Amino acid sequence: MIRRHVVRSARIWLVSLMVLLAGAGIHQAMAAENGKLEHASLRVMLENLGYEPEERKFTDGLAYYDIEEPGDVRMTAKVFVSASGNILWFLVDYWALKEDQKYPHEVLLELLAENDKAAYVHFGYLPKSRRMRLNASLVNRGIKPVDLRRVINEASRLTDRTQHLWNPNEWKVQPAKAAAPAEEKAGENPQ
Repeated sequence: MIRRHVVRSARIWLVSLMVLLAGAGIHQAMAAENGKLEHASLRVMLENLGYEPEERKFTDGLAYYDIEEPGDVRMTAKVFVSASGNILWFLVDYWALKEDQKYPHEVLLELLAENDKAAYVHFGYLPKSRRMRLNASLVNRGIKPVDLRRVINEASRLTDRTQHLWNPNEWKVQPAKAAAPAEEKAGENPQ
């Protein structure tokens, strides 16, 4: 009698476990079939990579996560899934220029050369905020933690290696300040 009860309990436990695993398998299969990260699953991936993502929102309401990567220069990145769900974005915004500053020609050429060397990230310029940005965009299909880790590692190395380009205080030669427009004398043709 006790033996039957033990066997029956074991069968019930085994069937319950199988149902639970089957449900998890169906969920994993659906996720694998879809293969897209969503905001919540991105957070889990970032946490599993060792980050403590802080949720924030852009002015248009799209949510993103701030993560910090230590290095010679601490890097803060925005990581988010696009509104369409098709792209995973990784952005690092650097220092903004002052109104009277311009990027020296040599700095811009060196930034373009760095773009050529990079595999996953590239520099861009944001005219409204007058700053450089490091960008990466991944097609949101089957992204694995190792894929995101490669992007973060390259961005961190590039941030450390190129501080002399995106930080105006590190420029070897400070560019001349933008000239004020010349005053016209009354009656003279400025041409």
